Amino acid sequence: MTYRNAALNFQTAFIGEKEYLGYDFGTTYGPFQPTVGLSLADSGDVWVGAGAKLKSHADFMGPFFVETSVVPGIYLRDGGPDLGFPVQFRASMGIGYEFNNGAELTAIYDHRSNFNLAELNPGIETFAVQLSIPF
Repeated sequence: MTYRNAALNFQTAFIGEKEYLGYDFGTTYGPFQPTVGLSLADSGDVWVGAGAKLKSHADFMGPFFVETSVVPGIYLRDGGPDLGFPVQFRASMGIGYEFNNGAELTAIYDHRSNFNLAELNPGIETFAVQLSIPF
């Protein structure tokens, strides 16, 4: 289970915060791990999605790792910005540290946009420190 509280940026301006809950499934398909997420912004906006994560644990990195993910989802706007289309793709990248008990602390950057499915495609960015705890 992953929890993240993050700064939310739109058009390079800070517009609020969001809470993120995620779950990475225990199985992999080649190098890809299925993942799901739910994001709630303090403006009332909701995003929910499912996709894949890729994590690198190279031997020379020790307990450190890099990860990236692509997660398509649905954006339900309340008081936040108009992102042009309800389908939003969340792409993220992060650098993290895995503790001996399997918990992870990760610095994450993610970007959401509609991948030009609509004429309006401004995108939204999040910067966060994430704590993941295995169940």
